[in-house]
Amino acid sequence: MSQGERWAGGEDTGPDGRPGDARGRAATRPTVSPRPRPRVPRDTGGFEGPRRRGRSAGPALAFDGPVPSIGHLVVGLAASRLHAGKEPLRARDTAALVALATLPDLDFVARSLGAAPGSPWLHRGATHSVALGLAAAAALVALGWLGGPGRRRWALLCGALAAVSHPVLDAFTWGGAGIMFWWPLDTARHLAPFHLLEASPMGRGLLSAAGGAFLAWEATLFSPLLLWALWPRRRPLPRDPLPIPIHTRRPPRA
Repeated sequence: MSQGERWAGGEDTGPDGRPGDARGRAATRPTVSPRPRPRVPRDTGGFEGPRRRGRSAGPALAFDGPVPSIGHLVVGLAASRLHAGKEPLRARDTAALVALATLPDLDFVARSLGAAPGSPWLHRGATHSVALGLAAAAALVALGWLGGPGRRRWALLCGALAAVSHPVLDAFTWGGAGIMFWWPLDTARHLAPFHLLEASPMGRGLLSAAGGAFLAWEATLFSPLLLWALWPRRRPLPRDPLPIPIHTRRPPRA
């Protein structure tokens, strides 16, 4: 029997020889498209973002430029004020403490240097750890770039506070894959149980209207701390007043 006769006779074969129904329509299997996998940027280490208000916040944010947040800069200035006490701010100490508060974000170069997905050197990874922050503060004090004779312990404490403040503030922001606080002992990423701050847009994102609004909001939020850090201080008066010479006139000789 030819193919046409089998098709006309109602056998389960189409005119092209493929299995079909009595009307000649080829039987086709329902195609199921593969479920797309969520795209996670490479610089997040392949980790998903946090959940927000019971729903997934989506992939972790990607960053494309070294623009420090205003909050980190203000915290560095506040650490310099804490270190100086009632004395005026010193440019060298202020620069060192601001650098400690902002240097963890240098991990943006890890992706361009070829860091693989999941590497601890990607954003908010090893550079945001407590260990590297303390090591950086100790190095600046040892090199003499922070503090001075008789104030090294106080300088080390202020430097440690400035360095550790960066990952702590990042942990309270929405977005991101979490912070590797305890690297190299533990590579798990952690976030705070609640979030108070938005993640700062970086790179070209700050040039947008949303970026400008974020900077204005963050500047307002940290303005009390900034005023305290930059408020001019008067030099303390010496405890013992300076001796004032008193000239007495000798009686004329007779």
